[in-house]
Amino acid sequence: MSQADISPKLRKLIRINQTVAGSLDISEVLKRSLELEREVVDAETGSILLLDPTGEYLEFAVALGDAENILKNHRIRVGEGIAGHVAKHRQPLLIEDVRKDKRFNAYFDGKTGFQTRSVLCVPIEGADRLIGVAQVINRTDGGSFTDEDLGLFSAFSGTLGVAIENARLHKHLLDQEKIRQEITAARQVQESYLPREFPALEGTEFSGRLAPAQQVSGDFYDAFRTPDGRVAVLIGDVSGKGLPAALYMCRLVTEIRGSLKHDRRPEAALGAVNRHLAEQSTRGMFVTMILFLIESTGRKMTVANAGHLPYLLYKDGRWQSVSRDKNPPLGILPDRVFVSHRVDLPPGSRVLAVTDGVTEARNSAGELYGMGRFEALLSKNDLPPALLLEKIYLDLDRFGGESDPVDDTTAVGFGNMAGVSRLSFEMTSHPAYLALVRNAAARVLTGVDPKILTEIQVALSEAVSNVIRHTYKNDQTREIEITMEASPDGFETVVRDYGPKVDPARVAGRALEDVRPGGLGVHFIRKIFEEFRYDPSVPDGNRLVLRRRLEC
Repeated sequence: MSQADISPKLRKLIRINQTVAGSLDISEVLKRSLELEREVVDAETGSILLLDPTGEYLEFAVALGDAENILKNHRIRVGEGIAGHVAKHRQPLLIEDVRKDKRFNAYFDGKTGFQTRSVLCVPIEGADRLIGVAQVINRTDGGSFTDEDLGLFSAFSGTLGVAIENARLHKHLLDQEKIRQEITAARQVQESYLPREFPALEGTEFSGRLAPAQQVSGDFYDAFRTPDGRVAVLIGDVSGKGLPAALYMCRLVTEIRGSLKHDRRPEAALGAVNRHLAEQSTRGMFVTMILFLIESTGRKMTVANAGHLPYLLYKDGRWQSVSRDKNPPLGILPDRVFVSHRVDLPPGSRVLAVTDGVTEARNSAGELYGMGRFEALLSKNDLPPALLLEKIYLDLDRFGGESDPVDDTTAVGFGNMAGVSRLSFEMTSHPAYLALVRNAAARVLTGVDPKILTEIQVALSEAVSNVIRHTYKNDQTREIEITMEASPDGFETVVRDYGPKVDPARVAGRALEDVRPGGLGVHFIRKIFEEFRYDPSVPDGNRLVLRRRLEC
């Protein structure tokens, strides 16, 4: 072959490289590249077959001429025919006369009316795997293909392999971005079903939190006022996770609201929703749920529990688990009759309900958070609903560490908190809990001048930080107990730790010019609190008492 003959073909190969490098549309890459390669080797027609996801079949991706419409729905088993042989052995083939080759299958000639004489067939490979095969059929001059043709066609297949990999990666990234956008939109829709604020009920505080394990959640909570003036609070957990569970949740919340418009009884509302879900469910999904209906006085409620965890009731100075209803989850038994029970809510009482993602949280060692830890947390923390939920989620974050959550976690709390001016809680010696200290002070000092409140919050943060840094030497696993109380005489805080005894005589603030950024020290605390003393009566650890008068 002369230089004059080769140069035009090389120029066409360069055009092929430019074609595959300039497009990320896999259909365009395959079609245009095959047309150019047919010109390079002077072939009558050609096709490209790609390996299917199972790796067992080759499927026609593109074919030149009228045969494309005929071949596009056909496939060839790997190992069968010329193309199947090349795919199995991943070696190129030049067949000068197919009539003399046992691997030739005349089936496709019969389907298309084409007469195959000579074939070039080469594997298309990616970095470490077979992608498919490319083949051209019959030289236009009536002769057979040559070794030079095979070399050019093999070079073409190498370039095409890279192009297909790039196009597939590009499509995958586009698909992932589309999925991400759809999930983001789904999460926004789901969040729109969560209450932006709880209905106002004199003397009663409400709070709710939801932390999805994935972008969207199967957990949910809701709160709304019913037509007869009561406040409905519900919490639930849809079987499964992700988008299907989130869509199921949105439907459920809508149906519960609609059912309570037609019947005042929570058991009747659950029964109606249960029938709809059981009759229409197509994925075997179900939901556990608790529905609370609180009277307009805030002193009584009716509760219906559909297969959910028992809720917790704070009454007479202690938390107790309430499990009275034996209702099944919604969406399983269409004709089930549901029951409910009545509960008194005296002043100071509180209600807490969580999904199983709270008690079944795990850390990086696989250890379960468990009901025991959860009950211990409640017994050591006398907090209103919002602060109690903040404390629960702080503890879950600290317990889980760097491990990803395995389930959605959701909690709702409410209670008759009128006149409550004393709070107590336990915290871990970790800086993340300082926000809880500040928020607790804001709750106790409701109505205090904002400037005074800010000073107290900063001083309290500094006092607790000193325990973490100096008493516990930055050990972030120790316990600190805090009590706050506001009275007509002023504001008092007690910070209790179990570290080495502090010598009050040696507790002196640094000079202001020596204070490090972020370390205001004892100097500032003494300036904000009129009384700063360590209680000598405690047998171990330290009990720091801080008091300040408040202006009326």
